[in-house]
Amino acid sequence: MKNNANYRVRVTIVGRANVGKSRLFNCLAGRALAIVNDRAGVTRDRRDVEIKIGDIDVTLSDTAGFEPTQKKIEISADMNLMARMQVQTRDALENSDIVLFVYDARAGVVGADYEFAELTRKSGKPVILIANKCESRVADAGLNEGYGLGFGEPLAIAAEHNLGILELHQSIMQIYDDWHATDYVGNESEKEQDVDEDGEENGEENGEENEKDIPVRIAVVGRPNAGKSTLINSLIGENRLLCGPEAGLTRDSISVKWEWEGRRVQLHDTAGLRKKSRIIDDLEKLSVKDALRAIRFAQIVILLMDAKTALDKQDLHIAQLCENEGRAMIVVFNKWDEVPNPSEHAQVLREKAARLLPAWQGIPSVMISALTGKNLHSLWPAIE
Repeated sequence: MKNNANYRVRVTIVGRANVGKSRLFNCLAGRALAIVNDRAGVTRDRRDVEIKIGDIDVTLSDTAGFEPTQKKIEISADMNLMARMQVQTRDALENSDIVLFVYDARAGVVGADYEFAELTRKSGKPVILIANKCESRVADAGLNEGYGLGFGEPLAIAAEHNLGILELHQSIMQIYDDWHATDYVGNESEKEQDVDEDGEENGEENGEENEKDIPVRIAVVGRPNAGKSTLINSLIGENRLLCGPEAGLTRDSISVKWEWEGRRVQLHDTAGLRKKSRIIDDLEKLSVKDALRAIRFAQIVILLMDAKTALDKQDLHIAQLCENEGRAMIVVFNKWDEVPNPSEHAQVLREKAARLLPAWQGIPSVMISALTGKNLHSLWPAIE
């Protein structure tokens, strides 16, 4: 952990799929941020939220469920979806200060738990072993099996019922106090003023915050496979969000804090919005609901479209949603590197946008390639 008065302790929740990591994440965050479903593998992207545990500033991370593998995953262009998810989980583990290792006490300890325990042990991070789903005596046998993972006594909780959360807070604070006592964490001082995901300002009670210290909240919306996650990754210069050729990769609306040309920015990646008649899966309904929440929370919405198929009926419907919420909007045409006649196509799209979006006359439209970075510099002037 860094010896920095403004440093936030990074607490990462890890474990195999369907042990209740996202439910625990929501429980600690104090609000339903991550999508929770009984289906395994719902969480794909790492999700962060800034919270307080006692008097400790914490960045809490939810991660994709770990799946066992016999070899180290090498980053490559042809990685499958599961491999890309595992890379994100391992990166989150390596960058954490405290690890909350969660297993399902009702199911007991299984092979994947042992394998991930070994990987976690090699990271050298302090680990709090959590036996989840301990709301009944059915979990007693699995609770005892947790000792075999080698992290000491399991902490029995039931995230769904808020049981054992106070004890978990105390365990995290105890690790922090141990660091503090050895000067591993610097002396506490005034913390940076911050804005959380609900837009609540935290900081000094006296004096107004400088305008540049308030993050601009920007939601990136569009149909599936328009390149929303790729755009955010290109902007921030790292593979923070899961990307790939598969449509519908993003499920949760993921918030990413960043600084753009001296201004604090809070970017929100969202799930692709399909036609309502095609949404029959309960999980997709939750993803759409989360995306709509991101639009309501945002100050500015980037409507991202595939330049080759832009301004179809669904794009117009998404634009209408943004108008109904009273949000400022920027029209961005992506995958411009795949357009054969850029100048002619740009004129056609601008004329089509003016005709089909009469309520948005004069709004900026930008042609970019999120994959290659072409024209990304044009986005910030349009936002301003």
